Amino acid sequence: MIVHIVHMYNSKHPCTWDESLPYVQHSYNWALHSSTGHSPFQVGLGFQPLCPIDVAMPFATTQANSTHAQSGIDKANNFIEYIQHIRQQVHVILEKSNAKYKHRHDQHWVPHKFQVGDKVSLHLQKEHLTGACRKLKLHWYVP
Repeated sequence: MIVHIVHMYNSKHPCTWDESLPYVQHSYNWALHSSTGHSPFQVGLGFQPLCPIDVAMPFATTQANSTHAQSGIDKANNFIEYIQHIRQQVHVILEKSNAKYKHRHDQHWVPHKFQVGDKVSLHLQKEHLTGACRKLKLHWYVP
């Protein structure tokens, strides 16, 4: 996913992909994901970090956060409860999603019974190949 976004941003100047990577990473981590219903920032950190518009206009965020005063311990406890609540929600959502994918996969699964001495095809990923020009090597090895 990140590769496609970087490619889209740098289609005119592909050699400058490393300059746009922090911006792409921030926008990806800030966006809501359909699989969890939350952004990666919110799941990992417990809050959405500031965007450039929030930094440019700080009055909107400080006024919203200063509506009532809490002690430091109360804020910390509320924050811990909030993070635990988000992580429980994400856990439930991902379990449902995994169950759905497992059910879909199991509908098309065919059991295979291999015996010692059976001949099978072997597929190797590009990452497991060694040497120069990995992309030109065979990916399927058939006896």
